[in-house]
Amino acid sequence: MKDEIKLLDGSGDLWLVDEQSVYEEGETITFGMDTGFSGYTQGGDVSDQGWELRVYDAQGDRVKTWDIGDDKRNLERSYVIPDDAYDPEGSNTWKVELWNTLFDQSERYFFTIGAGMGEQKPRLPTITFDKSSYDMGDICYVTVQSEPNSNTDKPIYEFFVKAYYGTSGVDYVYLPKYVSASGNQASFSFTMTRGDRYVTVEANAFDGPHNAGGIPSETGKNSVYVKDKDPEPDTFTLNVYVRFDGELVSDAVVECGGKTVETDSGGKAIFVGLPKDTYTVKAHKEKIGTGSEQVVLDQDKSITINLSPTGELDYFKLVVAEW
Repeated sequence: MKDEIKLLDGSGDLWLVDEQSVYEEGETITFGMDTGFSGYTQGGDVSDQGWELRVYDAQGDRVKTWDIGDDKRNLERSYVIPDDAYDPEGSNTWKVELWNTLFDQSERYFFTIGAGMGEQKPRLPTITFDKSSYDMGDICYVTVQSEPNSNTDKPIYEFFVKAYYGTSGVDYVYLPKYVSASGNQASFSFTMTRGDRYVTVEANAFDGPHNAGGIPSETGKNSVYVKDKDPEPDTFTLNVYVRFDGELVSDAVVECGGKTVETDSGGKAIFVGLPKDTYTVKAHKEKIGTGSEQVVLDQDKSITINLSPTGELDYFKLVVAEW
């Protein structure tokens, strides 16, 4: 029995590096991820620590697992889609999950099709909201629409849709589900239960039943902002310090919340007016390195990003070490 829990830091973030969601048999899919410190549980003979990256097939069976360490940034793992992955009579919705016993996890869905079937996918869905922004408590009405592939002219049968707060992909406001299409489009709605944050909606179109070999489109995506009941939005300032080998780095490019800022002579970049949310902050400087940190912004904060060497510098260090 776990009789003690020590919490250290942080949730995980997971994404598809190629930004595509439909893969043919034999293609390689690459997963990118960030992890925080998982903490640990103790008690009796139980001890859990770290993360796992898990791939599940359309039947829900786990087909691949990697052990992932704590506090990793921009870590990548690749998986080759098996030659027998596509089932023309069944579902082809797969899932990858960044799993941890203690902290928020992250997951992504992707789809498999047969080799050579890429030209049969429906067109990328468009997603529209009934308002340009919402107040907390409003009902959000969403319309998704796609077009048949000209090579098949098969009408859109259904959509796979989901909606979540921020960018984590698991803080759902509308759980992943399949919605029937009519006239190549579908509608659904949900209540905005939180304010001062963005809601992201994703959708994939299918030209047939998802559980009977229907071919999916790539993922369409759109976001909308939700205000809280306070007319003044809760926004905060984030100070980002960039270091390399312990030294502050000037003129590094820092990205956060759709904004890009360069560090000053003291290695500092300032982001003003960011809404309350969870952000992945990324920094890089050419010929120096890259790095990222995840931050939950619920007050004014300062963080430090330590750059890891680029491949060019890694090679240089390797040559020097061998010499």
